[in-house]
Amino acid sequence: MKRFLWSSAIALFKSPRRLLPLIAIIVPMSGILVGLFYIDRIDQERFVQSQRNAVLDRASVVRSRLESTLNSALLLSQSLNTFISIHGDITEEEFQAFSKDMYAKSPVSLKILLIRNTHITDSYPRTGNSILIGQHIGDYQKLFQSFRLAMASGNSVIAGPLEMIDGEKTFVAWLPVFLSAEENEIQALSYWGQIAIVIKYSTMLTEIRFSDAANELKLAIRGVDGKGSSGGIFVGDSRVFLENPVIVDISLPGGSWQMAAIPKDGWSVQSPNRSTLIGIGLIASLIVGFLSFFVVSKNQSLKQYVEALSLTTDELRQRDQYLAQRNLLLQVQQEVSVDGIIVINPELRIVSHNKKFVDIWRITLTGLEGKPVDEIKSLMLDIVHKKSQSIIDAMTTNSELTKTSGYDDEISLNDGRILEVHAALLKNQDLNHYGWVWFFRDITARKNAEMALARARDEAIRERERAQIANRSKSEFLALMSHELRTPLNAIIGFSEIISKQMFGEIQQPRYVIYAQDIYNSGTHLLSLINDILDLAKIEAGKMEIYCEWLDISSINKSCMSLIEGMAAKKSLSLSSKVFDNIEKIYADPRAMKQMLVNLLSNACKFTPKGGAVRLEFTKTNDGSAVIVSVSDTGIGMSKEDIVTAIEPFGQIENQLTRTQQGTGLGLPMVKMLIELHKGHLEIDSTPGKGTTVKLLFPNPISVSSV
Repeated sequence: MKRFLWSSAIALFKSPRRLLPLIAIIVPMSGILVGLFYIDRIDQERFVQSQRNAVLDRASVVRSRLESTLNSALLLSQSLNTFISIHGDITEEEFQAFSKDMYAKSPVSLKILLIRNTHITDSYPRTGNSILIGQHIGDYQKLFQSFRLAMASGNSVIAGPLEMIDGEKTFVAWLPVFLSAEENEIQALSYWGQIAIVIKYSTMLTEIRFSDAANELKLAIRGVDGKGSSGGIFVGDSRVFLENPVIVDISLPGGSWQMAAIPKDGWSVQSPNRSTLIGIGLIASLIVGFLSFFVVSKNQSLKQYVEALSLTTDELRQRDQYLAQRNLLLQVQQEVSVDGIIVINPELRIVSHNKKFVDIWRITLTGLEGKPVDEIKSLMLDIVHKKSQSIIDAMTTNSELTKTSGYDDEISLNDGRILEVHAALLKNQDLNHYGWVWFFRDITARKNAEMALARARDEAIRERERAQIANRSKSEFLALMSHELRTPLNAIIGFSEIISKQMFGEIQQPRYVIYAQDIYNSGTHLLSLINDILDLAKIEAGKMEIYCEWLDISSINKSCMSLIEGMAAKKSLSLSSKVFDNIEKIYADPRAMKQMLVNLLSNACKFTPKGGAVRLEFTKTNDGSAVIVSVSDTGIGMSKEDIVTAIEPFGQIENQLTRTQQGTGLGLPMVKMLIELHKGHLEIDSTPGKGTTVKLLFPNPISVSSV
């Protein structure tokens, strides 16, 4: 038996034709099964993703309700906050009226507490809460930590959920109140107290219909006191976060919560379509395998003969269809083309043309195919401008195209139209010449637009030149006014200083001494402002000259730091500097160098809050081609839009209602212009709320002449 099987296998492999039926079964069945495997895998991934998308949609609804409910409650308190900020205080009647209106409009049940400094001064409703009035907020340790955080940051903070004295779980929103500064008073806003909005935990969950969502999903929320993923879990089961949940962040004032969601019955691991797909795949593979075996097992010679005959017939049919489709396509392309097209054979007879050609040349003759091209030559010459008639001669004789494979030109017509001309030599695959094709396109509108654009561009250039002349005249005027503006101011400053110091005797009335000092300070500030404006105008007018020399960096560092120490000390700022070992000298103008650094350091001190840091550094680029001087601070910072404003002359980032610092907006523009006079450039890297770093790059060595 074994011998028989072995000999049968050898005979089978010696005759490849006998293997065909077996291969016909195995190959299609294998292909179908492999395809089934991939289809099942794709369906499984789609099913898993659809589950997660459904959970995300439902969880997003819960998040939207939570954020909407909290923001609505906080938004209602803004009018109360604004009232206190503007008026400086509030009476009991006013507070109760505001609170009653807030309570009526709030989507959830809430309590409102008014805290003056650190003592509770009023509440709404008073029923059940009057015992709180007069209490120090520090007596409630659960509330005091978030109260201090809101007071320190100046921003709204949501704490909780917290268990109150009555055992009720609540969320507490702290809203700091700052009094508006007097007009023209340069100081930070003063702290008044806080408004506390107490929202019941249970009523908030009812308002957002949390139970409805919990019927479909397992939900858990963490982030006690707005600490996000690091906060404790206060809603749901902590195990939800361990079951590959959909995570949704809930934004809060001063923090966030994090919600996790999974289906009520957990994630389904198998697609409902899997058994159906497997059944269909197995049946299909059996059917295809059987049919393949049946077809292949027929007489091979007859099959080959039929296939060859069928192939020849199919090829001829497909070729005829292809040629018919190509011909139809070419006809359609000609008719829909925006170009007028005419095809001329080597005997100078018209092979074909489209309707656009007739429309462009306004030819009334019909049946042009097969006629000599000379029959339309006269019609075309009648409407062509004399300077373009040579092109028509070239078309009717094809004299130009006998020398080259392409031709491009433009034709002017007597009615003002302009045509773009393109011609090409037609060749087959054997490079045999069988005619020419000419394209005519009406480009009158494009030419008119180009001429209008050119006129507009010329006018814009003239306008820019006029603006530059006007700006230069203004700058030259300001530069020439330098002496006339500074002379009277110097007299005012000098005489006011003499009076304030009582150099020629004691003044009996002390107020006169104070007034003289005020005149001296105002005059000095005005002179500094005029100096900046005149220096700026001088640079713009091209009158500013700098004289560069090798300067000792250590001396510059000490000089600038000593000038700015007083300003930094007033705000308790940390002032530091560093000169790296690989740099000792810098090539710059001494006066301009000091002016730039003092401007940058004073700006850094102005816009850095109390207790911040300001740092001056000197270093080199990696290739040693430039010296980098950087001034960094931990101040208020700027956005990209603010930086663009700040480097413009008189640019003010803060608006007039919120400004807290004096300034004209000339410091950074002046620094930018001075560093450009040194052939260097200014770089600003700033982040709002984190600080600013300004870098000056001085090319080294540098040769600067008058600009």
